[in-house]
Order: sequence, then C-alpha cells, then structure tokens
Amino acid sequence: MDFKDFSQQFAQRTIEVKKLIHEDLPKKIGNLAVSLFKRNFREGGFFGEKWVPAKRLSGRGGAGSRRVTLTGTGDLGRSIQYEPGDGEVTVLSDLPYSAIHNEGGDTHPAVTPKMRKFAWAMFYKHGGGRKAAELTEDAQKWRAMAITKKQTLRVHIPRRQFLGEHDKLMSAVNQKIDDEMFNALNK
Repeated sequence: MDFKDFSQQFAQRTIEVKKLIHEDLPKKIGNLAVSLFKRNFREGGFFGEKWVPAKRLSGRGGAGSRRVTLTGTGDLGRSIQYEPGDGEVTVLSDLPYSAIHNEGGDTHPAVTPKMRKFAWAMFYKHGGGRKAAELTEDAQKWRAMAITKKQTLRVHIPRRQFLGEHDKLMSAVNQKIDDEMFNALNK
C-alpha cells in the first residue's frame, strides 16, 4: 500500500467514524439505555437498588396482586424513549407524572366529588356501616377521606428512580462505544 492508497483509506475511515459518532452512536446508545431502563421496570428497581414497595402491594386481588411497583398500567415503562442529536442522545419519559416518581416528592391533588364517592365505596367495602367502635382501621381511613373538609390532599411519593445516570449504565455505554469504534476502525 502506497501513501496515496493509505491517505484515501484514512479519509474514508475518518468519514465513517464521524458518521458513527454524530449519527449512529446516539441511536445505538439510546436503544441500549432504553432497553436497560425498561429492564429495571421488570426487576422492580434501579440497577439492583429496589424501589420502595407501593402500599397497594399489601392488598389482595386487583392492583394488590401485581408484584412490581410502578407497573400498574405499564404506561410509565412504555413511555421511556430517546431523542438522538448530533453526537448526543437524550433519554426521557414524557408522562406528566414521571418526574414525581423518578425524583420523589409531594403532590397536592384536588379532592373531587368522584374521589369522595370512591372513598365512600371503599369505606363500605372495608366494613363500613357498623358502629364506630367496630370499624376497621382501613374503614376509618376511608371514612375520614370521604368526609374531609380539605380541598386538596398532601400525597407523598417516595423516590423510585427509573431514569438517570448510574455506573452500570455508563459501563454498558462505554463498552458499546468501544465495540462500535473497534468495528469501525477494523473493517
């Protein structure tokens, strides 16, 4: 191989590596990250750090029969997507409640007539209608919610991170970059 052939081959590889860095790698890393984050939903934690169990998991039947927190409808896990850019990628969830679950915090939902009706239904389901001294703890809780004068409630959502940086994610991303660069340079 003479210098001219080497120069042409080097120029071609440079073009391929630039395309890899600016176009292909963001898509491949985005796919990898989304796959890893969705796997976290199946495992019920963030890269091995288990989420605080939901209170509903202690119930029987219905929502209580599900085994993994944050997977009630599956919408949150399915909402994870990526947006590739020029040499970068952003992984996100566009659901309005994804941030409160990922970061934790307090939310203040309005008490609506529909909520009060539901609370009364739950009151009767948990043994309501008996004398006050005979009410179960759950029935008392639902009754209090049904008759509250509050216009908003304070609901605390514990942090259940499902998106963000983690050593295991960065290790997988770095391995993917190494593999793709090796393949591009050794064609």
